[in-house]
Amino acid sequence: MEDDRVDAGAIPKALQASVKRFGGMRRRVRLTLTSGSTSSGANDILRIRLPTNSLVDLRTFGFSGDLACEAVSFVGGTHTLVRRVGLVAGGVNINFQNNYWNQTAHAMNVAGQGLEWDRSNVLAGCNPDDAQFATNGDFVEFNYWPLSPMTAGIIDTGLIGECEVDLVFDSAAALITKEGEAVTGSFTLSSIRAYVDVIDLESDFYRKFASAALGRGKTMVKMMELATCVIQSGTGSNNFNVSTGCLDKILVAPKASAWATAQAQAAGEVYDRYLDFNCGVAYGSVDDNYSAYVQIGSTSFPAYGFGRKFPDLASITRNNWAGSSYNYNKLFLQTDGSGSTVGTASLVYTPAAYNRHNAIVLIPVGAFDEHGKQGGIDLSSGNSVIRVETTGANLINGNSQLLMAGIHKSLLQVQSGQVVSYTN
Repeated sequence: MEDDRVDAGAIPKALQASVKRFGGMRRRVRLTLTSGSTSSGANDILRIRLPTNSLVDLRTFGFSGDLACEAVSFVGGTHTLVRRVGLVAGGVNINFQNNYWNQTAHAMNVAGQGLEWDRSNVLAGCNPDDAQFATNGDFVEFNYWPLSPMTAGIIDTGLIGECEVDLVFDSAAALITKEGEAVTGSFTLSSIRAYVDVIDLESDFYRKFASAALGRGKTMVKMMELATCVIQSGTGSNNFNVSTGCLDKILVAPKASAWATAQAQAAGEVYDRYLDFNCGVAYGSVDDNYSAYVQIGSTSFPAYGFGRKFPDLASITRNNWAGSSYNYNKLFLQTDGSGSTVGTASLVYTPAAYNRHNAIVLIPVGAFDEHGKQGGIDLSSGNSVIRVETTGANLINGNSQLLMAGIHKSLLQVQSGQVVSYTN
């Protein structure tokens, strides 16, 4: 039988008669600081209320202020000053379990953002060529939120109820001290103002549809990309637990044993010990056989276990963005060793930088990593233990700590009557 259906895709656009429209307008609004003061500093808590009964685009959330610190100090991106990023949605706490958020955010920045992105976001202090000194209260922005509730995108606070962003600033150790200077001081952020975009729709169809669906017992779900993170002493075989319905990636990165103790920037460092991931072995040396792999149940990632040399893992990390024209990173970035990045030192790319400063291993384990879809491993009902095996250098030269994180899709679920739940 002949198929007489019309394939609309075969008709030239100029001849297609139907027009789809679901319009509205986007407005930038200023938010209320429920924590009271417009100033915050090291270890302080900042709470920001989101608009009520509104469509709120969390991807546009950010705040600004005047950052002041000692003349010898600067920042490696304002996101590194925030230790925890939480969202209270309808009375439910989301992402309060990650107390190393700035470490995971910095790892994602190094592994997935290039220098051009840093330079285009200089007000956030991300450009190491133009670090914020902030001695006179430089204007800075906080606008980079990977692995946080902001990845949920647009949420409806009319369905969810009252929502607040809850942030905890890190200690002064998160500041970078210029090479050769004494570590001192703290930081203060004043004149804080927070903003987000809200969306006003032309039609009330969405609201009626959502209300009717929830009234029939349906559940509305929003997905976000978060991380469950721990830092342990490296033993050669480390375990941590991630109970989630969608595990996408495993992040493994070595830290110096005293990484949390403030220390002035050393030669070659773009950042400092607090933000560096140093595997403790020199590139190309006889000890450059440090390697790592992950086991979930009886399955190894990568499947062959230990690689030949540690730089093998840089390729696995880059493969998270395989085939993408946006596959940029700073895995091989360091300074030329002539001094601090503030001053005469130039930024250079060299294979040695991966071992010495940016030893980030990001192993994909989920089959599909697409926004809004759960294509990863379901560990919610079975064994949620993840084992990280390391060998070779044994995290030598005082590098005895290991940052481990499971990156997963988490769900914010809403039912009728602003009944909210959250699952990893």
